[in-house]
Amino acid sequence: QNFLINILAFEQLAKIHAPASVPALLKGLYLFDTKAPQRRSNDVAALGLVGVGPAALPPLLETLAGTNADANAIAEQYLGAVRTANPQAAAMMDVRMITAADATYTLGELGLPGALDALIAETAVVDDTNEATKAISGARRLGGAIGLARIHRREADTARVRTAIRSVYDKADKQTRMQVLRAMQHLMDPGLQPFLLEVAKAPEEELPDIRVIALNAF
Repeated sequence: QNFLINILAFEQLAKIHAPASVPALLKGLYLFDTKAPQRRSNDVAALGLVGVGPAALPPLLETLAGTNADANAIAEQYLGAVRTANPQAAAMMDVRMITAADATYTLGELGLPGALDALIAETAVVDDTNEATKAISGARRLGGAIGLARIHRREADTARVRTAIRSVYDKADKQTRMQVLRAMQHLMDPGLQPFLLEVAKAPEEELPDIRVIALNAF
């Protein structure tokens, strides 16, 4: 059917907030228009899962862990579509990267502390086997950091959240570091201020915006 019908259906589910809709909304995180793969329903599906609330947490964690068979199958189909349209882009992707991207985003939007351990684990993913795996693990770490910055954490968890996001910054290239700094800004963590001030003061000719973002975050 026309993919617009799917999107409209997910929009209505997002207004209902029914736990029974979670399996369909999880599929919606990954469904795409086979005629135009860039057209997806992930935004409205994420909105729906956030509206459901705590009942969405366990299945989202399962999806992030790679044990959601439906999500994996759809992600495999999506990867195939990307491979046909843009082989170079597809070479820097895999199924776990695709499923993790929308799961970490949605967990961050949901904001529940129960996602903390899984997101911290995502910030520690490292595979330096080759350039493709480096890019894939880097994307997963960034997604974990952005999700982690949105969690409503307990004060006792602040130090390990700070450490996890700092570790993502340390492993990232300069372009990615700008995104990590923006995530740090959402932490509202005074413990990051010495680091942010250090970055803001450091000479930077290639990407001076790094200093500006760090100063804003400070």
